[in-house]
Amino acid sequence: MSCRVVGSSGRRRLSRLGVAVTLLTVVGLSACSKDEAATANSQLDATQAELDAANTKNSELQSNLDDSQATASSLAADNQATQTQNDQLTASLAAETKRADDAEAQIAAAVAKFPVTVTASTDEFNVIGTYNMTFTEAYCQGVPQCGTPRPVVNARIFQGSNGLEIEVPTVFTTGLLDVKGNLIAGTDSDQILVCNGAARNARVLTTIFVNGVTIDQTGKKTLQSLGASVFIENHDTSGGCPDVSVFYGAQMVPAG
Repeated sequence: MSCRVVGSSGRRRLSRLGVAVTLLTVVGLSACSKDEAATANSQLDATQAELDAANTKNSELQSNLDDSQATASSLAADNQATQTQNDQLTASLAAETKRADDAEAQIAAAVAKFPVTVTASTDEFNVIGTYNMTFTEAYCQGVPQCGTPRPVVNARIFQGSNGLEIEVPTVFTTGLLDVKGNLIAGTDSDQILVCNGAARNARVLTTIFVNGVTIDQTGKKTLQSLGASVFIENHDTSGGCPDVSVFYGAQMVPAG
């Protein structure tokens, strides 16, 4: 005996993510045995289960796709931020490279000016003023002070009646003669030596020269200090007085 399906029938189609499932809906069965109807219903249930499983799988795939698209969007945003940062770093590198190139060019231009000759003449400066004068012993014979550091004195260069003069307290006061950019003085002084309780004349020879100069970017020179040599002598040994020869190097720094 055959089983014939009668009545209306329809098809349900599920399409998502490229998955298409078609379900035949049986509306009615007629002229069938109970066993055949049971078999048909069992097959229908199985098909429905497969459809449910397909729908579940389809939902999972859709969820995974949504997650992938969200990840892709996040990566795209990160990539854009990275590209922006890279552009900024590239611009900064270009700026620093240009700055380094400019500095190298300035150094090269400065080096090209050397060697340079700098004169050290007192004629270039106004040397009138007060100086802290420090003595350094180079040679000493015939005075008790040999080997003993001399105190710093307040020396003064000033405009006298006959030109520049220098006053060094307890040593001498004398005129200065300009010789090729150096200031030279020679005088006798009774302020330095004593023998048998009496003042003793000493010959004092002094040469003053430029010791320190600074030069700014415009080429302007500024005097920082003067140097000097001071030679003191007396070779008269009468009355038991010693033979005296003393030589000092000195530095004269402007006193404020």
